[in-house]
Amino acid sequence: MRANQIPLFLLYSLGSFFLCILAAALGSWLGSLSRYF
Repeated sequence: MRANQIPLFLLYSLGSFFLCILAAALGSWLGSLSRYF
């Protein structure tokens, strides 16, 4: 394993973190959008 290579668990945790942020943003956006329709 090289030193400049990103560990898989770090990449996985970052991906799941960004997925949670994206899901929260999408949920709030859909919630604000459903008020107009």
